[in-house]
Amino acid sequence: MYKWVRIAILSLTVLARPVLSTAVVNAPASKSAQDDGQPSSQSRATFEGWMNSTGLSEQFEILRIGLGPHPDPELADDSLIQHLELRFRTRNSNEADEIARFQQFLGKYQAKYSMALPGKLFYEFVHAFALDRQKACVDLHVMESVYSVYVSHQDSSLVVQEGGNRSPSRFSIMIPAIAPQEQFRTHGGKQSAPNPKYVSDAVEKILTTYLVEANQSKAGVKPEITPERDDGYLGLNVRGLKALVTDRYWEWMSIDVEFHNEPGNAKGSDSQWKFSCYLSVKYASSPREKSPTDADSDYPSQVANFRNKLVDQLQRNLEKGIHD
Repeated sequence: MYKWVRIAILSLTVLARPVLSTAVVNAPASKSAQDDGQPSSQSRATFEGWMNSTGLSEQFEILRIGLGPHPDPELADDSLIQHLELRFRTRNSNEADEIARFQQFLGKYQAKYSMALPGKLFYEFVHAFALDRQKACVDLHVMESVYSVYVSHQDSSLVVQEGGNRSPSRFSIMIPAIAPQEQFRTHGGKQSAPNPKYVSDAVEKILTTYLVEANQSKAGVKPEITPERDDGYLGLNVRGLKALVTDRYWEWMSIDVEFHNEPGNAKGSDSQWKFSCYLSVKYASSPREKSPTDADSDYPSQVANFRNKLVDQLQRNLEKGIHD
């Protein structure tokens, strides 16, 4: 049962990102790997294979995958979390030039795929190693600078925090975890904000209904959809889709939705929710394929079009409100 909440969309965007191969297509890797601090060799091989297939290994090298302190100073003394440390491959020793080139690369990537690379890398890492997203971090090393991508403890959103060694000659840059078009907000009226569970249930129902109906018309079968929930987070792993994104292939998806309440700025003003949505797609000629191919690289425009369809479904349905 849902509480009634009238919701009007202010702006809406969704990020498309590829699903990792066996880590998502098959059963997730055992979480014992993260419990004892040792990532599995299979998970690492999967992630390295994805880096190679997407061309990102030409821009980044993996320095380390393992335990380390949380980058947030308030959480640094708590238990260790899993880090993926990547170094941007530099061309000269001038730090200012290399940071500018790094920022340029991020801008080109975002323009080409309509998504921000930090958020994409974070969720690829989380899914490949079957991590609790609250206990995962991606560290991007550029010369002496380090940009850490992780989930904020204040809400469910991804943030990028700059760390590393600071020198007087080095300048800072702002790196968003997600692009502006990857976010959307809703108004909930002047009544009390809905419980996050009702918001999560509504989003899950909208996406599940759309995927089931769309796949029925294409493949004539019902896809397998597995939800995962956390505070301010809904994840959907989907398999058994066909030709929703590509021309004729079987497809696997991972959809990660973050959301949190943003109180009104003034007394009596509307309550507001902020959302971020990440979509990954892989494809193969057989539903039994163990290592499907990244759809972002081969079908970028189709992935973008499908993202727009998901956006439309969320927008039109959330505008109607969350019903009992």
